[in-house]
Amino acid sequence: MEINIPELLVHLRAEAVETRRGPTAESVAMAAAAYTMDRPKLYAAAQRTARLSRLAGRRGRGLPPPLNSWTGSRDLPEPPDQTFRDWWAER
Repeated sequence: MEINIPELLVHLRAEAVETRRGPTAESVAMAAAAYTMDRPKLYAAAQRTARLSRLAGRRGRGLPPPLNSWTGSRDLPEPPDQTFRDWWAER
């Protein structure tokens, strides 16, 4: 029996698009990340905020509500001591 995999994949993708209603949490998060990373000053501010969160003692405790459902099953990596931007400025 031969299965036409490309045709089947196209069909399944079309079904997934039809059943999707509105933006998903992942698409919203990725859009926010893209927006932030596309603006150097905003991205630098986000990096400083991440560094401050380390000083505030959130280390290892995950994100605050309502974002904590994501970190309930995943480890939130600690921000680096020195960002690439800082390292580059020291060169």
